[in-house]
Amino acid sequence: MTTPEQANERFTEALKDMLLGEKLQLEIVSTQTGEIIIPANRKITLTLVRKLAAATQSGWHFRRVSFRRRRELESQLNESP
Repeated sequence: MTTPEQANERFTEALKDMLLGEKLQLEIVSTQTGEIIIPANRKITLTLVRKLAAATQSGWHFRRVSFRRRRELESQLNESP
């Protein structure tokens, strides 16, 4: 029998295989809190994968980024060293 911890580890590994190192054009947002779990155009790290896996129980969804917000994100990326 699989424990909840083992199931979470397997789910995290599956997400890691799909998302690690990728950039999404959409934000991933918590359904419950509205918190941005993964910002748009951010390279997905293992920390973000774990955060997404942890948020799965409470729910999350994709959200389009407005043109204005996209410009802000792009300028932040260009400014970072």
